[in-house]
Amino acid sequence: MTEIFTRTYDDGRVVDSMCDPDRLDEFYAKIRDIHKKEFPDWTIPQLFRELAKWDLDFRREYRTDEQFIEKLLDYADEFNKKFLPYAEPAEPLKPIIPQENLCTESHWHT
Repeated sequence: MTEIFTRTYDDGRVVDSMCDPDRLDEFYAKIRDIHKKEFPDWTIPQLFRELAKWDLDFRREYRTDEQFIEKLLDYADEFNKKFLPYAEPAEPLKPIIPQENLCTESHWHT
């Protein structure tokens, strides 16, 4: 667990700081796992754009990393409840280039 950086205001309030760069690896890993499981065919910008359209306060409210992950999971749940009943079963993924056509060594001559 990374150390929690805090900021103390003059009135005595203590809040977590987002200034700790070590928190990002774990945070991005959570986003990656949700992205791969729930929205694998979406680009990263598309994921955040759709989340922002769904949650109009997304751009205005400050959220901790944990609150962001919760909101992303809420969006995934609502999205799946709305669209999964109409989704067609996915076909197994097939490689775009058949394995036998892949080059295993360079044919460039210097």
